[in-house]
Amino acid sequence: LYQCDWSSDVCSSDLIDAMPFPFFVIDITDYSIQIANRATNYQFIPNKRLRCYEVTHKRCQPCSLFGEICPVDEIRNTGKPITVEHIHFENEEKKYIRIFAYPLFDESNQVTQILEIQTDITSQKMAENLLLKSEEKYHAFSRATFEGILLNDKGIIIDANEIVELMLATPVTELIGRDFSHFLPVEKRPVYAKSMQP
Repeated sequence: LYQCDWSSDVCSSDLIDAMPFPFFVIDITDYSIQIANRATNYQFIPNKRLRCYEVTHKRCQPCSLFGEICPVDEIRNTGKPITVEHIHFENEEKKYIRIFAYPLFDESNQVTQILEIQTDITSQKMAENLLLKSEEKYHAFSRATFEGILLNDKGIIIDANEIVELMLATPVTELIGRDFSHFLPVEKRPVYAKSMQP
């Protein structure tokens, strides 16, 4: 992307403020915020430009010093776009933020700024964590029980515990993806097939 005239109609503040997600233009030399839209809740202070890490992380040093990948540093080094995930705190509440960052080039094709777009993925991360915990509980339960537990999707085996492995004398890795009816006596298969119909 090339820098545009931010005072022009194309790059007007009305257009930038219409974007529903936080939008920053950041100077790569000193991390200072040059432009921010209304969604960032950033308030410009006369004669002072805050650094991106001061606004988004409430810190006095770049995020790379705290173990996170800094989009400004990465683009300064590579000249290429990057997507990273950071943890921000809003009113002491943890937020997971996905950051899309793009280099902005000047007339001599040098990167001087980055365009940073942020999206809140907290609900997605929470859902992923709940799913992971649910899977961990299932696996802990299936290992602890003396009953055979087999999961299937429309008759196709997708998981099983060690008891099923012993009952069918087949490793779980070989069970997954197979039709469960193949492990039933021939006379039971029609009944099973009927029970699987919607």
